[in-house]
Amino acid sequence: MSRSAGPDAPDPLTPWLDAPGEVAEDIRSGSRAYDDTFTKSIVGYGYLKPDRLGLALLARDGALVFANASFEASVEAAMIDRAAMDAALAGDRVVISRSEPADGAGASVTMAYGPVALARGWALPEDSLRQLEKTPCAVVVLAIAGADTLESLSDACDSFGLTPGETRVVIGLIATGNLRDAARQAGVGYGTARKAVFEAMRRMGVTRQTAMVERLLKLSLGVWPVGREGDAVLSDTWGLTARQGALAYRVSVGMSRTEAARATGVSEAVAKKELAAVFAALGVNSMAALSRFVVEARALSMLTDVIAGGLRQGDEVIEPLRILPRPDGSFIGFSDYGPRSGAPVLVLHSSSSTRPVPRRLVRALHAARFRPIAIDRPGFGMTDPRRAADHPDPFDAACPDIARVLDALKIERIDVIARGGAQVAMAMAARMPERMGRVILINPDPPTRPDERRRGPIRAVKELFFRRPELIELFANTMAAHISEDRARQVIARLVEGSAVDTAAMADPLNYADFYRGIRMFMTGRAVGYVREQMAMTRSDPPPLSDASDWRVFIGAADPLHDHRHVDAYWRGLLPGARFETIADGGRFIAMTHADRIVASLSAEAVSS
Repeated sequence: MSRSAGPDAPDPLTPWLDAPGEVAEDIRSGSRAYDDTFTKSIVGYGYLKPDRLGLALLARDGALVFANASFEASVEAAMIDRAAMDAALAGDRVVISRSEPADGAGASVTMAYGPVALARGWALPEDSLRQLEKTPCAVVVLAIAGADTLESLSDACDSFGLTPGETRVVIGLIATGNLRDAARQAGVGYGTARKAVFEAMRRMGVTRQTAMVERLLKLSLGVWPVGREGDAVLSDTWGLTARQGALAYRVSVGMSRTEAARATGVSEAVAKKELAAVFAALGVNSMAALSRFVVEARALSMLTDVIAGGLRQGDEVIEPLRILPRPDGSFIGFSDYGPRSGAPVLVLHSSSSTRPVPRRLVRALHAARFRPIAIDRPGFGMTDPRRAADHPDPFDAACPDIARVLDALKIERIDVIARGGAQVAMAMAARMPERMGRVILINPDPPTRPDERRRGPIRAVKELFFRRPELIELFANTMAAHISEDRARQVIARLVEGSAVDTAAMADPLNYADFYRGIRMFMTGRAVGYVREQMAMTRSDPPPLSDASDWRVFIGAADPLHDHRHVDAYWRGLLPGARFETIADGGRFIAMTHADRIVASLSAEAVSS
């Protein structure tokens, strides 16, 4: 599925890949020929975890002809909404409805119905598409599989550090929408359930049950694209007025009725009346149930939106995500790969990736008895951005989050491996040197400057960033809006062109999958951190350290992005006493191709110290 304006719309990435030299020269000469090709608003993919999606195929008379395991486990045959199916067929459109179990004892299920011709364009897993092609049917039904039983919701609770007891109560609340029913389902008293929910909200840094439900459900479902609000979905699908949709969405994400009324521009009395109409229209009887319904309806709307692209299926790699609230209510996302007994190592990501650590590097660190920890920096991945006015230096802005995570994990001092991200390591050395142990920089990037030695797309991009930094955000939006998985393969092939070792590295399915996981967040439109760090790279240099004897720098001689001699000379000027090693058979991805060598160096340093 394309996210461009239409099937015949030109792809703005084509000249950057096919004729990067011409683009670079045009930018150098002051041409503005490319300004109008950039995407002005963020439109990105989201990613739905496969185990959250139930699929069924119906005959025209409503008979069930196929259901996958997730659907069978979550949906009773009597819950299929024949009226919604008939409306979908009659209007040749998608209809989303919510069904209760016949005996009223189980959890409700949100489902989307669509004619088979439309469904062939939905964002479905490959096995579902194959089933769709070989099974005669009239209507396809998608269901968000039972939120009260699935492991993914428990994982979401675990990422916030909720206890097993708190998790049982919270899952019960999400399933039933009612705290008394949740207490019965969890096998505890009402007072105990209230305390569990209060403690869960405290751990999550929220003050309302609706915000807790909304955040846990979104996290359990997957990764959501930036800018995709829920009020339009409510208005378009259930015929709510724009005001009703706005109020319903705002209270569902954690606003009080008073706050939602003020934000919508109505009195609290009007908001109360309108929300009563919303509850009746949607068939819900609590704020928690409303929050669950809005999240699931938004997910199904994105799945079935054949024009905007919707959600894609996420990979099966389990990333040990943890979420830590900041004092202001925003969140830090990080991964703790364990084991707790290992020596902690902070693995910094580059400005063009996010926290997932390449699996070969994780395995090498584990084999050497280290405990890798990776943190999404502000505005990257699962970490909320910080206000630029409060934190003008994006590298320095990462330090309070790093300190907060270390405090939460009770780690006083940590070694650092920066795979890129060298400027963050320098900021840490300036702001929190007492918490840093040994430091390894892998292919540290120099500042963005005009450089005739660069070639291919990277030269064109760096020319743009240096000469027109105001366009960095638009370039990032364009990448998010147009770089499908197939396009990502083309991009990486062009970026490593001329580097045989990197081409071979990306031909390895494990390496490419890890690379793709690292950049996938940008395809959701979450590029604030990238934009701020790239802008900072065009205008400032970190001051040199007084002593870098605990630092070691590895540089790939075949790195296609930078001349290794230039990188060596630049960083030697900033890191007096550091040891430098140029890897003759290494390129851009030495964190993958030479993971054992890098970790062996860290282990040797640990022994010698």
